Amino acid sequence: MRISQVIAALLLSLFPLLLYFSPHAEGEIYDQIVAIVNQEILTQKELQSMINALRAEEGSHALFPDLRFFDPNLPPEQPNLFLEQPLKQIEEKVLWLMIDERLQLQEAEREGILVSSEEIEENIRQIKIKNGLESDQALEKLIESQNMTLESLRQKIKREILLMKLQDRAIRSKVQVSDAEINDYVNRHNKEGGAESIRLSHILFPVPQEADEAAVSRIRAEAERVREEIKRGREFSEAARQYSQDSDSAAQGGDLGYLRLDQMSLPFRQEVARLEIGQISQPVRTSFGFHLIQVTDRRIEQVIKGSEQWNEARAELLSQKAQKLFQQWRDELRGQAYIEIKIGKPH
Repeated sequence: MRISQVIAALLLSLFPLLLYFSPHAEGEIYDQIVAIVNQEILTQKELQSMINALRAEEGSHALFPDLRFFDPNLPPEQPNLFLEQPLKQIEEKVLWLMIDERLQLQEAEREGILVSSEEIEENIRQIKIKNGLESDQALEKLIESQNMTLESLRQKIKREILLMKLQDRAIRSKVQVSDAEINDYVNRHNKEGGAESIRLSHILFPVPQEADEAAVSRIRAEAERVREEIKRGREFSEAARQYSQDSDSAAQGGDLGYLRLDQMSLPFRQEVARLEIGQISQPVRTSFGFHLIQVTDRRIEQVIKGSEQWNEARAELLSQKAQKLFQQWRDELRGQAYIEIKIGKPH
């Protein structure tokens, strides 16, 4: 496992933490200024190092947990298309990520946020455990293969902890999701995903396997006659008790209980999907015969608080709210800062 992947896992956040190291750039790069951020400068070497790091991590999201966070036009299934864009676009977008990181580090310094040596060493210890390394020498050998030193690794970890603490203070501590919001989210997605429970009643008119066309027509006509009887005012449950040949449900007035669409045969599913509560279907043919169907209720089961589905919904809602707040906070930091771009145009 690459060091950058381990750090990303240990310092997992709702936002891109701009994890990058400085691999040696290919060829000579003149150290020209590409941006000024308050009293600090960003150079072409730093920008190219960031781009090189992204390319080195192709196929992994360790550097940026979600590239679409800053480039929402990317197809969800192909986030690495970011690196296939024209170089000018890549430079502009990566430069703004670096600017945002620098602004956040400056904000962390203003707020007096500190990172202890114990926190850094604990992260290094976890990196060694994750990689099965027994000594500092083994760790140094590994990170040297990635053009890093132990000191640069410590600085990298320190920077990411600073960003995480700042974001915790500025954003995540302010994000709240109510139980009602979670229930609404689960119910909405359950319904869209076909998890709605529908209570049905039916009246079955069996069709024998050996029945000819004339017999089938007579049975269909009988089903239509009973349907007209119900439409004229007879209770569906009474008609089911009298006419239904489904011995299991007839005694209950044709009640089949609650079912999901995916638990129904295709002809049933197609008819039930369009029925409103209380409506009676036309005769529906299945392998059993003809059915008159009535929808008597629709509901979404309440998800149990603390269940896997509940926790997944809560995490998704927190993420959505946090990303929105993060973008607002990021824009505020930009608006309060002096930023001068020396290459391209800002996004």
